[in-house]
Amino acid sequence: MNVKNSIDLDLVKKIFCFSLGLLPAGVFIKIPALYILFFLIILFSFGALLQKTNSNKINLINMLAFLSILLVIIFSYINGTVNIAMNNLSNYSLTSQFHLLLVNAIIIFSFFLFEDKKRCNYALYIIYGYTLLCFIKLICISLISFKVITIYEFQQANKYILGYIPVMQIITGSLVRVQYMNDILLLPIFSLILLNSNTLLRLDKFKTVIVLILFFSWVFTFSRFFFGAISIITFLSLFVRKISRKEKFFIFVFFILIGILFLWKYDLIYKMVETRFFSVENSGSDEIRSIQFSYLFEQIKSMPLFGAGLGYFVDGYIRSSFTPYSYELQWISLTMQLGFFGVIVYFIYFNIMAFGKIKKISIKTLFLYSSFTLVILASFTNPLLFSISMIGVLIIFNEEVCFSSD
Repeated sequence: MNVKNSIDLDLVKKIFCFSLGLLPAGVFIKIPALYILFFLIILFSFGALLQKTNSNKINLINMLAFLSILLVIIFSYINGTVNIAMNNLSNYSLTSQFHLLLVNAIIIFSFFLFEDKKRCNYALYIIYGYTLLCFIKLICISLISFKVITIYEFQQANKYILGYIPVMQIITGSLVRVQYMNDILLLPIFSLILLNSNTLLRLDKFKTVIVLILFFSWVFTFSRFFFGAISIITFLSLFVRKISRKEKFFIFVFFILIGILFLWKYDLIYKMVETRFFSVENSGSDEIRSIQFSYLFEQIKSMPLFGAGLGYFVDGYIRSSFTPYSYELQWISLTMQLGFFGVIVYFIYFNIMAFGKIKKISIKTLFLYSSFTLVILASFTNPLLFSISMIGVLIIFNEEVCFSSD
């Protein structure tokens, strides 16, 4: 029997990618969509194994990378079991983090298991899913601004439908900040736009609409990191390719409009900047991260090489009773749990999955790696590495590196 007739493998991957972009926590109306996605991607892998074709050649480098990560996870699980028992900590934290890392690794491995000879542009479906989420987000921000719905109603709707409450902050008046976990996708997506890649955004009539939705969504994250990161990759893009006259004119008009807006609404813009960057709330958030670093660094010094194991947390400083192993400073907390050895293996692993298809080093691939580095840096202050969105980041970079290396 031809498996292709019974299972549309490309469709499975496209649904998987669309869901990556749309669902911040992998949950839809209390349905654990993460497990559905996991089932779909395993279904794809099983179906592909039944098809003995050249296009299904197993990627040995990705296989070795996965096995290395699997060994790190298993060793850290055993290490965590011992240290958690010795310190009378919660076993729930151990099993919860073990489950998170294992499922994340298996999904990534299943997606990148084969050498994909066909260019199906799966990243495009991540962009579609994320753009839909951004469009809904902008509508809800407008409804909140016009007092049609309240912030509380918006948060409860998110909690029920998506199983996730976005980061929110009142900027000024009825203007609110809304940031989802998925917003980390802005970096790889804007990298593609700045490279003027027509391979992923072939439908030109939708391109302008997509870019505008993503641009305004980026603005309303009011994120210090995203403002800085997008500004950096925009500046770097000027050295990557030639800027056409049309683009120069567009950039000139854009900055003229920004200047007019700044002069027209100076007081409002000043208040927004002051609230987002210099408020007591932001100072408190920065102080929390500073305290975290002190506690985590003390623990790292006691077990630097292999760490204290999965699930381990500083007993005197817990950020969440539901996920006690999780801290905003994710790379630092991972070093505390996996040690420098485990963190280095994970860093290499993420690089292989994102840039394993590189054929030659060019200025475009260096630009993409700069953007990827900013994503990695984001996890120093936010727990993004094992989110569903991070899988989407790896897929987008993986495809674009392949295209830009030709």
